Amino acid sequence: MPRPKSKAETIAQVLESLGEVADEMSKSKWEFGASTPEGEAPACLLCPDEASPASCSTKQAFVQTGTALDSAALGSPGIPLGCTIVLSGPAGCGKTRTALAALAVMLSEGERCGLVLSEERFVSKSETRPDLRSRLAQIGIGSGLDTGRLMAAMNGGLSVLECLGYDGSSWDEFSTGYRYLAEKVGIQFAVIDSVNIIDRSNRNTASHLSALKTFNHKHGITCLVLCQIKDDGIAGGEQLQHASDMSISIASETVGSKELAERYGCKYRDKILLREAI
Repeated sequence: MPRPKSKAETIAQVLESLGEVADEMSKSKWEFGASTPEGEAPACLLCPDEASPASCSTKQAFVQTGTALDSAALGSPGIPLGCTIVLSGPAGCGKTRTALAALAVMLSEGERCGLVLSEERFVSKSETRPDLRSRLAQIGIGSGLDTGRLMAAMNGGLSVLECLGYDGSSWDEFSTGYRYLAEKVGIQFAVIDSVNIIDRSNRNTASHLSALKTFNHKHGITCLVLCQIKDDGIAGGEQLQHASDMSISIASETVGSKELAERYGCKYRDKILLREAI
């Protein structure tokens, strides 16, 4: 049986191996731009004559949803068209209701819409709570939208993608289905409820959202992404601000002074919802 190596011998062997690697690297020099490339320019290079001056005058367009999202959009007349907007907040603060109200308006205006669900089915047999299909219709009609027009739009202009977390759906399954909605169905407005459940690990939510944002830019899709902020602070809010075009955060706060109560028009120690847009 061979004698086990001592710690000193092991360290010496590692150092010797590192020295051999360094020698090999020194033999093969690599210089950036050592020679001028020949032939045609690479496909990724845009020459000056390909940059149209007209593109410099393009202004950001906006879409009005008829909801509080419009007034939260940094003083703009609506939410930015073709962009990805994150709406984050604690459970029960009205994220889904706001998103459904915006979806109803877009459907009534003839937009092709997509609804991605990860927490509950669009149509359910529950006898204790209206399903999402019923709530979408009720919210739209309650907002003053034409009933016949809305119902016709729901039947012909709405595509629903169910990526239910409790069924084990993954981000890959979502991205495949979403690409189909974008490239085959041609959706123009989308609601995702919610991104936390689709990416259950919460480890890659920001990078996934950033890729989704780029995809939406390419296809001109205005996308409202809901994100639930949990008690432990995981996912949502500040973590996703830089992965989207716009982030609207809703936070529940207790009014801690009489001065604040007077400013907000409420009572001392009342719980209020604060909205912040970035």
